[in-house]
Amino acid sequence: MYLVDKYSIMENMKDTVTIILSTLVGYALWLLLAMVVLGGAVRADTPTQAIHAKDGKACAAMFDDAIKVNIRPECVRELAPIVAAIRYAENGKTYQYGIIHKRCPKGYRPQAGWCAATVQKNWDRWHKAGAKGDFITYLGGIYCPVGAKNDPTGLNKHWIKNVTKFQKRFAYPTK
Repeated sequence: MYLVDKYSIMENMKDTVTIILSTLVGYALWLLLAMVVLGGAVRADTPTQAIHAKDGKACAAMFDDAIKVNIRPECVRELAPIVAAIRYAENGKTYQYGIIHKRCPKGYRPQAGWCAATVQKNWDRWHKAGAKGDFITYLGGIYCPVGAKNDPTGLNKHWIKNVTKFQKRFAYPTK
């Protein structure tokens, strides 16, 4: 009888240890998942880092040049993240920044430059009109209007939400 009790105790201890370990592993997996989900939402690349990660070093240099040439220095912290966010939202191979204009040459630098110039010009117009509402919403109505002829599948309806999401990710760290 003594052996049976000793054996039963050992089996119960094994079961208890197994339950504890599986619970700890479960908690660790949930914690890891939470860190991944929250880490993606909290992580903030600079606009140049975001472009480098998406398109490579050469395109990041062209992005920086487009920003330097087309965005006034006092607006860079506000507008460069929006230009990078547009790149991510548009995600085109030929029209990387979604500029489909007969005078805009194909290629990364012209696309980035036209995008940056468009963002700066509309920033100025928005301020001149009183800066009412959200700028990305204002810009979306011009840059990527819902119901446009060149949007037969209706994807433009997602533009404001997507650009806003990416812009928050690419914002410069606060001073």
